[in-house]
Amino acid sequence: MKRSIQKGFTLIELMIVIAIIGILAAIAIPQYQDYTKRAKMSEVVGAASPCKLGIAEYASANNNTLPTTMALAGCQTQVSTYVASVGMSATGVILVTSTVVGATGIVSVKPIVGGTTVGAVDFLCGLPTDGTTVLPQFLPSSCR
Repeated sequence: MKRSIQKGFTLIELMIVIAIIGILAAIAIPQYQDYTKRAKMSEVVGAASPCKLGIAEYASANNNTLPTTMALAGCQTQVSTYVASVGMSATGVILVTSTVVGATGIVSVKPIVGGTTVGAVDFLCGLPTDGTTVLPQFLPSSCR
């Protein structure tokens, strides 16, 4: 008598595959959530761009001195989906308030006059000493 051969997966093989998928999902989902927060934080840092240009122009026209108010720098408060406000400290540091869920707080963008090039203004962002309260893991790579 001919014996029929069954084809298919055993219950143990299926359970191993489901366990592997679960482990991969447990690793991938938090990484994806951090990635989406960093992408949204790029918009927050980008909100400082008009102020950065205004500060650079002011410093160029005023013998490398930094503006002390937003009006002198030609900045305006811009509000968007992920930005609550844009402000400036008396030392010229741009302060952008983030409303990104899980990464709320302030991101600072500090101007440095005459850093790498004479007469140029460089900017450092994300320094806790300048007022950044957002965790470094959520800042875009340009701010780390």
